[in-house]
Parts: sequence; C-alpha cells; structure tokens
Amino acid sequence: MARKLPPAKDWKARELKDWNVHTFHAYLMDEHKRLFRVPYYPFGAWGIEQKMLKTCIAEYGQQVVKEFIDTCFKEYKPNPNYPGINFGFMFKYKNNVLQRIILEQAKQKAREELTQDAIDVDDDWI
Repeated sequence: MARKLPPAKDWKARELKDWNVHTFHAYLMDEHKRLFRVPYYPFGAWGIEQKMLKTCIAEYGQQVVKEFIDTCFKEYKPNPNYPGINFGFMFKYKNNVLQRIILEQAKQKAREELTQDAIDVDDDWI
C-alpha cells in the first residue's frame, strides 16, 4: 500500500525527499516572509520560476536545491530597492553558490568512498 503524503505545500510535514516544485515554492514564500518581512514574488511569472525549480530539482536533487536556497537567503543583503530575493534571481545570478554546494557535495561523496575503500581494504587484510 502506498503511503499518503501530506499536501504538497505543507513543507513542514513532508520529508525533503518528497518535496516538489509546489513544496519548494511554499518554503520560499514562508522563509522569505520570515527572513525579510516582505511578501515573496516570483521571477517574472510563477510558471517561469516553476520551470527553473523543476529543472534544478531534476538535475541536482532536493537536498542541493534546499541548501542552495538556504545559502542564498543567508548571504543576501536586502536594500531599499531590493528588499527580497526570489528563486529565479538565485538560479540565474547566484550560480556560484550552487557550484560551491555541488563541489562540497562531490568532496563529501569522495571522502565517504575513500573511507569505505579503507574499510574494505582492512576487511580483506584480516
């Protein structure tokens, strides 16, 4: 029997692996309001931003996308002309942040593989 997921926009109740475009948009809106105290507006139109999110999720996975959003929110310095940020801006102009996250993830995976290889060598020696 398939498990029933919480509603897509209920990001607090869903496991990260079950997040989709709608879950990420709900997360973006809630966190944006909490951090910057202004409403969230998409990059151009909602459909454009949904396509960007879908592409990013398919390419890098939910963990990387969430970390990317969180890092962009953390590093963004609001100003009177631009009191907030949106995913479209992040995806288009903050790709250096995404690259850092992807690189760190690759390094972590390599470290884990090296550790596993060392364990395998020790098992073979014994």
